[in-house]
Amino acid sequence: YKALPLPETLVSNIALRPLSASEVELMEEHIEVRRAMPEDEAKAFLTKLRTKVARYGEDPVALLLLGEAELNSGNYDAARGIAERLVKVAPNNARALWLKGKVELKLAEDAENVSVAVKGARDWIAKANAADPADPLPFVTMFDSYSVEGKRPGKAAIDGLAEAQRLVPQDDSVRFKLA
Repeated sequence: YKALPLPETLVSNIALRPLSASEVELMEEHIEVRRAMPEDEAKAFLTKLRTKVARYGEDPVALLLLGEAELNSGNYDAARGIAERLVKVAPNNARALWLKGKVELKLAEDAENVSVAVKGARDWIAKANAADPADPLPFVTMFDSYSVEGKRPGKAAIDGLAEAQRLVPQDDSVRFKLA
């Protein structure tokens, strides 16, 4: 192995804190939500997750997790509603802003005016990037937004994807997009 240096923005901003009650209870689901599941397993997962998240009301961690799960399950209207709630609760949270942009981007695929819808999604994604420039997800999602329009990404989107690859060099999916 060749040890790669960690980005300075990650090393200089490390802080430890206790996990919240929602983070503790939803840890397993947080890991599982990113795993591809058969449809029947995904439905059971989502049902269980909805029940657990309901205990936490407007908790941003719980809402973000549920929003991602709804989005991944194709429940776009539910994901949009959760993203909107999340942005109200945590208006400066980069992941909240990212989720709103990601949902709007998915909905843009079927919009009457795709370009206008994609621009709206990009506005949310740009807000997410401004809220946390060391989060790779807004960079990747911005890059992906060009495929929704059927356009080639511009230099800024490619540079953003390169930054995402620098931030998470272990993520092969980012590397493959960049190639």
